[in-house]
Amino acid sequence: MRIIGGTAGGRHIKIPKSLPIVPSAGKVKMALFEILKHELAGASVLDLYGGSGNLALEALSRGAAKAVLSDNEPDCVNVIKENAVLLGFAAQAECLALEAERAVEELKRNGEKFDIIIIDPPYLAGQISLILKCLETNDILKSEGVIAIKRDGKEAVPEGTAFIMEKEKKYGGTFLTFLRKAKK
Repeated sequence: MRIIGGTAGGRHIKIPKSLPIVPSAGKVKMALFEILKHELAGASVLDLYGGSGNLALEALSRGAAKAVLSDNEPDCVNVIKENAVLLGFAAQAECLALEAERAVEELKRNGEKFDIIIIDPPYLAGQISLILKCLETNDILKSEGVIAIKRDGKEAVPEGTAFIMEKEKKYGGTFLTFLRKAKK
């Protein structure tokens, strides 16, 4: 696994060996960051299912100012921290050893807001509707911010939330879905 573009482009990162993590395929990751390219400069990014740190570290490499990652697996937390140091992003990357919903609640209590929230949960685990509900309850997305969801096509994005779909792209069985806050 490697960072594709930006200041750390071409550099390899570690992945947790003991966990069944499926890293984002290069084509899908490239598409995700091509769509987000105008959002990244100076952005604050939240990656709610950190895994190896692959997506948040790619965002930092491409110009994001800050990334907060969460994962509740100790192996993942350790690998995320190692990868941040390896790529020179230790000062810009913070890793919370919490599951996604608890991380959102904690960040809300701390008054944090994000330009980009990345949701790449384990496929078909039913996490998307839960985390969107949590994000609706705990408003941590900036008013012009974007939520980027990487998901299996069999898992739908629920309708009737505080977010509206702006764009969706399909890559094989993987979907990239982009949401914004609904205008009040």
